[in-house]
Amino acid sequence: MRIDVFTDLVCPFCQIGMARLNEALDATGIEAEIHHHSFELDPTLPKEPTQPLVDAIAAKYNMSHEQSVASQEQIAAQLAAVGVTFDWRNAVFTNTFDAHRLLHLAAAHGQAEPVREDLMRAYLERGLSISDPQVLRDIAAAHGLPTAEVESLLAGDDFADQVRDDERTAQAMGIQGVPFMVFDQRLAVSGAQPVDVFISALQQAANQ
Repeated sequence: MRIDVFTDLVCPFCQIGMARLNEALDATGIEAEIHHHSFELDPTLPKEPTQPLVDAIAAKYNMSHEQSVASQEQIAAQLAAVGVTFDWRNAVFTNTFDAHRLLHLAAAHGQAEPVREDLMRAYLERGLSISDPQVLRDIAAAHGLPTAEVESLLAGDDFADQVRDDERTAQAMGIQGVPFMVFDQRLAVSGAQPVDVFISALQQAANQ
């Protein structure tokens, strides 16, 4: 089965959704080929972080500081349930365009899922800026991506067209939030749904 997954790399619900999808795949025994697609929740974010995550979320969603803190604590609890420790106090909410370009390079070398996982954990668990070229270099090196190709990407605009193509596709499909998953190009699930919803989607897609 082919599963197309639209995510942003600073979206905690995308990590939750992927964990639940993987649990559903294990439960059903269905074998899937996952194709990752880029989606930027806020393409206007600067590459250099300018404010703490809590303040950025409060400003973006017109929340009070207290409401923003409460929302991050709730998200942290959901992430903990799928084995991820969300260090939201130190999380660096930043532009993800270059990280998405790196993910496309990783896909070209069959390393999309492990690189996506490490990019997400760098943001969620380690308080790292995934717009920082050195962070991207380190993650790329950990998965054996060719140094010359990584340096070319960081110095230029390699895979920029692929990121923009994904985003145009998402717009054409009416996708407004992520995660968004399409099963065998016929059935879509939006959001970090419960495992049972993913199991049902997998079974429906498999039987169509």
